Amino acid sequence: MRASPMCLAIIAVSLAACEPLPPTSGSPGPLEIRSQPEGTDAIPFQFGDLVAVTPMAEQSFVHVLWFVQPDKSVVAVRVNVGLGAIGPVLTIPRR
Repeated sequence: MRASPMCLAIIAVSLAACEPLPPTSGSPGPLEIRSQPEGTDAIPFQFGDLVAVTPMAEQSFVHVLWFVQPDKSVVAVRVNVGLGAIGPVLTIPRR
């Protein structure tokens, strides 16, 4: 099966029209990030109810635990199972 010249022209025009995204500044956002939770031997009960666990694609031994608090704010806790370490913690408020 061969591609028609029209298909190749459409692909070429599509690729030529692409623009790279501008680089991000790398500056931190307004959300609260704590490097370590209080007490590093357990997940604090104050984080709320666990609702999800997601693996980090680039590091298979690191997972993010997602909690929802009573005020519906979200807390993300990074857990490194390879090192047995907890943190950093990101709090995302709800309005």
